[in-house]
Amino acid sequence: MGRSQLICTGGSLIVTVQYSNDYKDDKNEALHTQYIFRTDVSHGGPAFHAAGTGSASSRNGDEVSANQSEIIFIGTGTSEGIPRVSCLTNPLKTCPVCSKAKEPGSRNRRLNTSILIRRTRPSGNCNLLVDVGKFFYHSALKWFPSYGIRTIDAVIITHSHADAIGGMDDLRDWTNNVQPSVPIYVASRDFEVMKKTHYYLVDKSSVVEGAAVSELQFNIIKEDPFIVHDLEIIPLPVWHGPGYRSLGFRFGSTCYISDASDIPEETYPLLHDCELLILDALRPDRSSSTHFGLPRALDEVRKIKPKRTLFTGMMHLMDHEVVNEGLLKLKETEGIDVQLSYDGLRVPVSLNLHNLIPEKLSDNNYPAWALNVRTALAANLLLGWIDGAEKPPPETAEKDGVMLPNPDYLPWMIVDT
Repeated sequence: MGRSQLICTGGSLIVTVQYSNDYKDDKNEALHTQYIFRTDVSHGGPAFHAAGTGSASSRNGDEVSANQSEIIFIGTGTSEGIPRVSCLTNPLKTCPVCSKAKEPGSRNRRLNTSILIRRTRPSGNCNLLVDVGKFFYHSALKWFPSYGIRTIDAVIITHSHADAIGGMDDLRDWTNNVQPSVPIYVASRDFEVMKKTHYYLVDKSSVVEGAAVSELQFNIIKEDPFIVHDLEIIPLPVWHGPGYRSLGFRFGSTCYISDASDIPEETYPLLHDCELLILDALRPDRSSSTHFGLPRALDEVRKIKPKRTLFTGMMHLMDHEVVNEGLLKLKETEGIDVQLSYDGLRVPVSLNLHNLIPEKLSDNNYPAWALNVRTALAANLLLGWIDGAEKPPPETAEKDGVMLPNPDYLPWMIVDT
């Protein structure tokens, strides 16, 4: 492989892996990968990420450097989408938001709620899609070519309504032309729904031979943290109407809750130290039985106290410019940073790979020297593996046609080289 170097600096350990002369870039220079271990990661102990160089400008939203992970809002609207056909065909033209939404480039034009996490890594970008609703094809047609997105490395499902799973059949374009299959991460209760709504994708025995249906790998998740392509994802259980459970997800310091009518008390600790909160906000005046309205969503922001909030899931009563103008005043009066998101918005985020050491650590229950020692141990595990140790077993294993967590998997030894 080559040489490995470990440097300790402050609260971090920097590991540089120098590849042998057999591996060179287009400038005939030896390749290297740099990993940075930190002990100040929220919801966990030592973690690492691959470092890189370079920068690029975003055409929408914040500045996004070329080596930085980002969240792309694939859709920010309700199940029926905006504009509504009924509003556009109404001879009285009483809906100003839908009238604006039909104009090219309008931020009032919204398709089914979904985000894509594009994580940078040495071997190339990793694209994790949250939800694949019934308008997914139209969203992908708009944003995938624009932002250079080709592969879908995983789909993570929040719940089993049509605006979250209705586009699963459209994944056939990827599995027939881009990649062999698409992993789906879904709770067991929602998988049971998929067995009925998309039975031919779950049980291929009913498919006519030669039919080009989506090739999907179903991975059953619980309400416990799980790993997807070295990224730790923490489920955020919420209620999406009386008795109906939906999941939000935490990625590093970003929390995503797209469909919620209530947040259980046991979920709030998982939202601690949230830097970016993406939260459901259906309408400007009140909540519905299944979704937060803007007043309730703002109350949740005041309780959770994120550094920044972007609302999603807006219906046609939420005028992007009008509502955002009002929300700007809250930064002056209350010091809270809240805005409506929009389809195509790009936001840079910091995504650390999952903990190399399984125990959860924090400055509250471990002294600084202990954190540094455990970080050093994690770094040595990484160095040992890179320099020729046996590769860990796969994260998942197939059982009865379903991909389940592999009990032999050692999650703290996975490294993306």
